Amino acid sequence: MTRTSLDHEKVPGYEIQVQLITLPGVISKKNSLARIKIRVVDENDNRPEFLFPDSQKIARGKKFYGAIAEDAQISTSVVQLRAEDKDSGSFHEISYSIESQNDLTRSYFTIDSKSGIVSNTKGMDDVSQALLPFRLNVIAKDNPQGPQGTSQTTQIPLIVCQLFCILVHHSYIAEHV
Repeated sequence: MTRTSLDHEKVPGYEIQVQLITLPGVISKKNSLARIKIRVVDENDNRPEFLFPDSQKIARGKKFYGAIAEDAQISTSVVQLRAEDKDSGSFHEISYSIESQNDLTRSYFTIDSKSGIVSNTKGMDDVSQALLPFRLNVIAKDNPQGPQGTSQTTQIPLIVCQLFCILVHHSYIAEHV
């Protein structure tokens, strides 16, 4: 008998054998044994975690950065974010979205909800200096089709480069929806 919580990610199931003990001769010993399989049902108990390339972890810590050329064409990929969730089934599926404090900033970029690729939706040659650096909050949400989900948010500073770029850092925000 266990007194701890069951967790699908640790042990997805159990198999136990039980024996009915009764008066001799009432039930044969062969029929008094039963093997029971118990399947632990997964619940959405893990939130998505952003994955960072090993080179980024060593060089700059757990941060995403983005830079785009001033003359970049529309739909240029700026950065790809990846997240994973330790749950199974639909709780394991991730969708990405952009949330920005500034709708004008948000209008310059889009994210593919499945791949996590951020790309521009407008030209960068006429961006107001007041908008720079762009700061996009990217949300990774699990169970995208379901009513309940957990999410993780990261902020990506994006700079527009003329001749060369100097990258700045971001903050990492955890939240539970």
